[in-house]
Amino acid sequence: MKKRYVHLLVPWLFLTGCNLLGLGEKGGQVHYRVAAVTQDMVRKTVSATGVLTPWTTVDIKSRAGGRIISLPVDDGTVVKKGQVVALIDPSDTLLTYYSAKADIDANRARVVESQKDLQLQLKEGQIGIDTAKANLKAAQAQAAAAQANYQSAQTDADNAKALSDANIASARATLAAQQAKLDQMKNATIPQERAQAQADLQQAKANLINAEAQLTRQKALLAKGFVAQSEVDQAQAARDVAAATVLQAQAKVDTLDKELDQDLKAQEAQVAQAKAALDTALAQASQVQTKQLAALAAKANAQQALATVKQAQVKLQDAQAQLINNIIRAKQIEEAKAAVIKSNAAYADAKVQLNDTRITAPMDGVILQKYVEQGTFITSGMSFNSSGTSIVQLGDISRMYVDTSVDETDVANIQMGQKVEVTFDAYPSIPFDGKVIRIEPQEVVNQNVTTLHVRVEVDNSNVAYRLLRPGMNATCEFIVDEKDDVTCIPNEALQTANDGSYYVLVATGGHQAPPDPGGSPDPSVLEGCHIERRPVQIGLQGDDTTEITEGLKVGEKVVTQTIQPINSATASTSGGFGGGGPGPGRR
Repeated sequence: MKKRYVHLLVPWLFLTGCNLLGLGEKGGQVHYRVAAVTQDMVRKTVSATGVLTPWTTVDIKSRAGGRIISLPVDDGTVVKKGQVVALIDPSDTLLTYYSAKADIDANRARVVESQKDLQLQLKEGQIGIDTAKANLKAAQAQAAAAQANYQSAQTDADNAKALSDANIASARATLAAQQAKLDQMKNATIPQERAQAQADLQQAKANLINAEAQLTRQKALLAKGFVAQSEVDQAQAARDVAAATVLQAQAKVDTLDKELDQDLKAQEAQVAQAKAALDTALAQASQVQTKQLAALAAKANAQQALATVKQAQVKLQDAQAQLINNIIRAKQIEEAKAAVIKSNAAYADAKVQLNDTRITAPMDGVILQKYVEQGTFITSGMSFNSSGTSIVQLGDISRMYVDTSVDETDVANIQMGQKVEVTFDAYPSIPFDGKVIRIEPQEVVNQNVTTLHVRVEVDNSNVAYRLLRPGMNATCEFIVDEKDDVTCIPNEALQTANDGSYYVLVATGGHQAPPDPGGSPDPSVLEGCHIERRPVQIGLQGDDTTEITEGLKVGEKVVTQTIQPINSATASTSGGFGGGGPGPGRR
């Protein structure tokens, strides 16, 4: 604590001694540039520059080629949508337009004449055609009925044959299956079941003998006291089960022959039944031939009816042959109609080309650049071998933006929708609001400098927006953080001690220093001040000012620069006495 007071006392004694020795006389006293502690806004920003660009730009070209006979706009002309910006000589286009219109009239007259001639010829031949058509229709109806009768008879015959064949095949398959099953029973199933029953009986007897032996053994052991009565009981139960199994197996052997004989007789009955079904199916096959003969007769009747239809068709063709010339005339009419359509298309195209000699603005905007002058020959924008000649460039300045390049070290402080303060070199005292509307996804390296393109839209609601012009140089201050209505001081007044803490030099008393010879008085430069080193706590560090959260009051004066006398070793120093250096400044 004592060291701190000694540290603060030394400069105070020095200043007091200077005053007592008369160093305050002009040219020999220390001057202080001071600034007041204020209640204001502290703002931290990232700065970038760019050029003002219209929201949309369009190079206007013409669909028609030729010589420009009028160009009533110039750079900077404000135009509305639909306003004429250029006129092209329409002489050649007018010739094409009137020629196409004349072709339409000629082709329409040709259509009318051909239609009248055709109507006269159609009346004469229509009666003969109608009669032939009626006869043909009647013959076709008879042929259809005969054909339907034939199809029905043939289907009936086919179905009968298919059914008979299927019945015979099914009966044969059933007989073969039943016979095979009977053979299986005689040769395999019955012998196997008999052998199995005998084997089961022998096995049951063997199990009984073994169970009786076990029972005798357990009884002997029980008599000697080697086993419990439960072991004997268990052996007795096993012997009884084995005896019951022998009885069951013997009963099976005694009744098996009778059961097998019944099964064999039942299967022989199935075989006999299958043979009877086959005989019935073979007997019914004789009816198929009768139905096949009926189908052949119906087919002959259908063929006769078709012959009658062909005769009627020949007569109709003879009547229609008389109208061949009329058909030719009808085709001529269609050709004339096609010619009318083609003429209409040519006329419409000529009309479009004529309209295209009058070039209008596609939107509201300002003429940014005029590429040609009146009298220039231009090419069409619809040409296959050329992209056409641009006449003017039109820009929509109702909305404009600034494309900036932000250093990669500041990219973390940029985000979509961020507030931006935009100023222009042409109007440095008029700030405009803006916001970030686009951040490019990829950074750009140019001459070993990495930047990121950021687009800022300028607020068009500002009354001064109408003063802006595309191409103006702009400075964008991206607002990283800001605090309003806080106690703050200029960054030049903040000092950093050796231990990293912050302090300021507070000036009290004194009076305005006299100006230098030939200079003007500066009320912010004082002399004869009492200087106090005061520690402070800071908040937001802005570009020009720093927020003070503790240590100062609004209205106090802090030193931003100490100006030594002219005969001093150092003419001036930013900061004051004491350890450390100046505080943080703008990036």
